[in-house]
Amino acid sequence: NDRHCRGRTIKGWSNAEPGELSMSPAQHLRTTETDFLFHPVFILYLISLLCAVSIRLHYLLSVAIGIGMVAYLVYLFVRVRPTAKENLDVLALIFSRFRSINTLYLQKVERRTLDVVRKTLGDIQIRKLVVDDKNCDKELRNTILKMVRKHKIETLTLCVENCHENKLREFFLTATENVKVLEIYEHTNKSNEIFGKNRDFWEKKAREMNEGSFSVQVRHGGERLQLGEDNHFLRFKV
Repeated sequence: NDRHCRGRTIKGWSNAEPGELSMSPAQHLRTTETDFLFHPVFILYLISLLCAVSIRLHYLLSVAIGIGMVAYLVYLFVRVRPTAKENLDVLALIFSRFRSINTLYLQKVERRTLDVVRKTLGDIQIRKLVVDDKNCDKELRNTILKMVRKHKIETLTLCVENCHENKLREFFLTATENVKVLEIYEHTNKSNEIFGKNRDFWEKKAREMNEGSFSVQVRHGGERLQLGEDNHFLRFKV
């Protein structure tokens, strides 16, 4: 929660309500990596150019869109990117002052933003990592495993809406080589199903996945985790 580090301040920090966080560090983080924006904007420009030619609109339409594209990219690279870099440097400096983090919560973090945040953590130890995301898919699992290895995470808690059973055993096996406890919660209002399937399905899966190095426990209802206004039901404990 410290906004200052040796005289340096995170620019654009705000204590306003969530709907008013137009200049928060998170906003800068989301726009740090701007290269990927060039392609959709350029495609939009080509489409407008084709439309202008095909229906014989004035060429100024395409020129205006082209100027808008250039102006937007200039704004991102000249105004936003330097501020984002400075904020990230301050965050990295703050993290470097500590040996460990007891619990790190990452809620509703975009994948691109997650990669950016990881760069600020350095080699700090994270005893417990809680990740709130939509899908427990291959991309998220790979990112989490990298963090588990690098930051010596002891307890890993995932709170997701969907959990893909594809290669789930491999994920459990790799994760438990490093973590002591792995928990997966489901964000849902339905307690009679587990990620869209019945309990029998997952218990059978658990028996197939279980081996000497780890054991999967299937939970149904009961234990909950409150993150913000969302309820999460514990589904798997490894």
